[in-house]
Amino acid sequence: RYLATGDLPCSIALAIGESTVREVVKEVCFVLIKVLEPLYLSSPTEEDWRKYAHGYWRRWNIPNCVGSVDGKHIRLRCPPNSGNLYFNYKKFYSIVLLA
Repeated sequence: RYLATGDLPCSIALAIGESTVREVVKEVCFVLIKVLEPLYLSSPTEEDWRKYAHGYWRRWNIPNCVGSVDGKHIRLRCPPNSGNLYFNYKKFYSIVLLA
């Protein structure tokens, strides 16, 4: 429940101590990482990098490129005492989210 909902360890430590809950959660996380990381977070192989680069070259005519980044302006109210620090070229206050 702690991992699924973000409940505090003290709220789920019914028959065991809070420090025990923390240790069990830490151990479960370690096991999950050890088991799932190779399946879902494996590092690309050299062949994978070549495929990515070839795809960019074929679609965009950009050689030796394996990825790209784009930005999105997230509109916000002017933070106090910030002057024009967050004022963008689109004429509103924002921060930029890069992904």
